Amino acid sequence: MVARRRKRSRRRAPRQFGINVIETGAALALLDQTNAGSAMKSFLAGNVNDGITTLSNATKKNKSLITKTLVSAFVAKAAVKSFSRGSPVLASLGPIKVRA
Repeated sequence: MVARRRKRSRRRAPRQFGINVIETGAALALLDQTNAGSAMKSFLAGNVNDGITTLSNATKKNKSLITKTLVSAFVAKAAVKSFSRGSPVLASLGPIKVRA
């Protein structure tokens, strides 16, 4: 007995992707506050110890600023979730959806 063939699914994968504004902004701020750019340059140059030292010193120096960034991102996410009733899409540019 031959097995029946399945019908091909008509569902397509969505051709869009979303960017979360609050999380992206917080991540970019944290990268700046921890001096991750110069640490990455040190890592790529092969100076692992210098890169770790750069990250450590910047994190210790900007500890309160990092905490403020994380707390404000958390509060913003909670506020947006409680206030938004419809679609959280703020803007749309082709396949890119900017979400709150």
